[in-house]
Amino acid sequence: MSDKIQDGGSAFPRTYSESDLHSKTVVGGHNGISKRDYFAAKAMQAFIVRDNCSYHEIMESSYEFADGMLSESKKEGVDNG
Repeated sequence: MSDKIQDGGSAFPRTYSESDLHSKTVVGGHNGISKRDYFAAKAMQAFIVRDNCSYHEIMESSYEFADGMLSESKKEGVDNG
């Protein structure tokens, strides 16, 4: 049994329906990309401009950066979902 990856929760949570924000009707469904994937995607943009990185190195480095961001935000008391 593997440990669940701490992904930080949803990067852009969808809590209320767009059609009825005033009544705050809760909406079910998927909330989109996780904070971990969002941070990795942002980091990937910086890593990808390096000419000397392989795709594997870019992917690995991007998720290492994302995990570091989540770890630091946890230390700072930021809600990680």
